[in-house]
Amino acid sequence: MSTAPAGAAAPVLEIRDLSVSFPTETGTVSAVDGVSLDLAPGEIVGMVGESGCGKSVTAMSLAGLLPGSARVTGSVRLNGTELVGARESALRRVRGQEIAYIFQEPMTSLNPVLTVGRRSARCSRPTSGCPGGRRGRGRSSC
Repeated sequence: MSTAPAGAAAPVLEIRDLSVSFPTETGTVSAVDGVSLDLAPGEIVGMVGESGCGKSVTAMSLAGLLPGSARVTGSVRLNGTELVGARESALRRVRGQEIAYIFQEPMTSLNPVLTVGRRSARCSRPTSGCPGGRRGRGRSSC
């Protein structure tokens, strides 16, 4: 957890004691246990760790993107608004507008050769420019 110096802006994101668990046939699995951090305006935070250590579960829990079986406790405040336990309609309002992700999955990640703007422009053309010979399938194929 970071502590802001006197006179610093309030954190944009405040996470306190975030824990996530999943029920399984053999018992409960704790995927995230007691994560706390502050993210100040303009600050960038990266999460690193071994495969399976909870990075993606932590990130997806921030905007309520986990399956319904997940048990999320603690507090996630985005610009002062509590997200843990928030209604789906409230979460939809912040997703993509105030909080967004670029997932690591190789088949869905961005092409490092293209800028984000160029990639977006290619995929906004409904009948051309989509990778993999998907011409004519529309925007959803990009």
